[in-house]
Amino acid sequence: MVFLAATGILALNCTIMRALIANYPGGSALAPFNDQYADQQAVQVHISNLAAQTGASLFLQSHSPPYIPSMTAPATNDWVYKTESLSPHDLTTSTPFTHLIAESSIEFTST
Repeated sequence: MVFLAATGILALNCTIMRALIANYPGGSALAPFNDQYADQQAVQVHISNLAAQTGASLFLQSHSPPYIPSMTAPATNDWVYKTESLSPHDLTTSTPFTHLIAESSIEFTST
Protein backbone atom coordinates (compact mmCIF):
# COMPACT_ATOMS: atom_id res chain seq x y z
CA MET A 1 0.00 0.00 0.00
CA VAL A 2 2.82 2.40 0.90
CA PHE A 3 4.60 1.55 -2.34
CA LEU A 4 1.46 2.27 -4.33
CA ALA A 5 1.01 5.63 -2.60
CA ALA A 6 4.67 6.56 -3.18
CA THR A 7 4.38 5.61 -6.86
CA GLY A 8 1.23 7.73 -7.20
CA ILE A 9 2.91 10.72 -5.57
CA LEU A 10 5.94 10.34 -7.87
CA ALA A 11 3.69 10.19 -10.95
CA LEU A 12 1.79 13.27 -9.78
CA ASN A 13 5.06 15.15 -9.20
CA CYS A 14 6.28 14.27 -12.69
CA THR A 15 3.02 15.50 -14.22
CA ILE A 16 3.11 18.76 -12.27
CA MET A 17 6.79 19.26 -13.18
CA ARG A 18 6.01 18.97 -16.89
CA ALA A 19 3.26 21.59 -16.51
CA LEU A 20 5.60 23.91 -14.63
CA ILE A 21 8.30 23.56 -17.28
CA ALA A 22 5.78 24.49 -19.98
CA ASN A 23 5.01 27.71 -18.09
CA TYR A 24 8.60 28.89 -18.16
CA PRO A 25 9.66 29.72 -21.73
CA GLY A 26 13.16 30.85 -20.71
CA GLY A 27 13.83 27.37 -19.39
CA SER A 28 12.18 25.85 -22.44
CA ALA A 29 14.64 27.77 -24.61
CA LEU A 30 17.78 27.08 -22.59
CA ALA A 31 17.33 23.32 -22.13
CA PRO A 32 17.24 22.43 -25.88
CA PHE A 33 19.95 25.03 -26.54
CA ASN A 34 22.26 23.17 -24.15
CA ASP A 35 21.53 19.89 -25.94
CA GLN A 36 21.86 21.30 -29.45
CA TYR A 37 25.25 22.94 -28.90
CA ALA A 38 26.67 20.45 -26.37
CA ASP A 39 29.60 19.53 -28.61
CA GLN A 40 30.77 23.13 -29.11
CA GLN A 41 33.52 24.73 -27.08
CA ALA A 42 34.04 28.29 -25.85
CA VAL A 43 30.34 29.16 -26.04
CA GLN A 44 29.37 32.47 -24.46
CA VAL A 45 25.62 32.81 -23.98
CA HIS A 46 23.80 36.01 -23.07
CA ILE A 47 20.50 35.34 -21.27
CA SER A 48 18.13 38.29 -21.46
CA ASN A 49 16.32 39.62 -18.41
CA LEU A 50 12.96 38.15 -19.41
CA ALA A 51 14.47 34.75 -20.24
CA ALA A 52 16.18 34.72 -16.84
CA GLN A 53 12.91 35.61 -15.11
CA THR A 54 11.04 32.84 -16.90
CA GLY A 55 13.15 29.82 -16.18
CA ALA A 56 16.63 30.15 -17.70
CA SER A 57 18.16 29.72 -14.28
CA LEU A 58 21.44 28.59 -12.83
CA PHE A 59 20.06 25.06 -12.61
CA LEU A 60 19.86 24.82 -16.41
CA GLN A 61 23.33 26.24 -17.03
CA SER A 62 24.67 22.73 -17.38
CA HIS A 63 27.95 23.46 -19.17
CA SER A 64 29.54 25.65 -16.50
CA PRO A 65 30.10 25.39 -12.75
CA PRO A 66 28.65 25.05 -10.21
CA TYR A 67 27.48 21.57 -11.14
CA ILE A 68 24.53 19.89 -9.48
CA PRO A 69 25.99 17.02 -7.38
CA SER A 70 23.90 14.35 -9.12
CA MET A 71 24.91 15.64 -12.57
CA THR A 72 28.00 14.50 -14.42
CA ALA A 73 30.24 17.39 -15.44
CA PRO A 74 30.38 17.83 -19.23
CA ALA A 75 33.52 17.01 -21.18
CA THR A 76 33.97 20.69 -22.06
CA ASN A 77 33.28 23.15 -19.30
CA ASP A 78 34.44 26.35 -20.95
CA TRP A 79 30.96 27.78 -21.49
CA VAL A 80 29.99 31.15 -20.02
CA TYR A 81 26.41 32.16 -19.25
CA LYS A 82 25.82 35.88 -18.62
CA THR A 83 22.75 37.81 -17.56
CA GLU A 84 24.10 41.35 -17.80
CA SER A 85 21.75 44.23 -18.58
CA LEU A 86 22.85 45.18 -22.08
CA SER A 87 20.97 46.96 -24.83
CA PRO A 88 20.35 45.25 -28.19
CA HIS A 89 22.95 47.60 -29.70
CA ASP A 90 25.53 46.55 -27.11
CA LEU A 91 24.78 42.89 -27.74
CA THR A 92 25.22 43.11 -31.49
CA THR A 93 28.40 45.19 -31.60
CA SER A 94 31.78 43.90 -30.46
CA THR A 95 30.68 41.54 -27.71
CA PRO A 96 32.19 38.19 -26.83
CA PHE A 97 28.80 36.47 -26.98
CA THR A 98 28.41 33.65 -29.47
CA HIS A 99 24.68 33.12 -28.73
CA LEU A 100 21.78 35.15 -27.38
CA ILE A 101 18.71 33.81 -25.61
CA ALA A 102 16.23 36.67 -25.78
CA GLU A 103 12.51 37.19 -25.92
CA SER A 104 12.39 38.66 -29.42
CA SER A 105 14.53 38.62 -32.52
CA ILE A 106 12.90 41.82 -33.79
CA GLU A 107 15.15 43.91 -31.53
CA PHE A 108 18.24 42.44 -33.15
CA THR A 109 17.38 42.81 -36.83
CA SER A 110 19.05 45.60 -38.71
CA THR A 111 16.86 48.15 -40.43
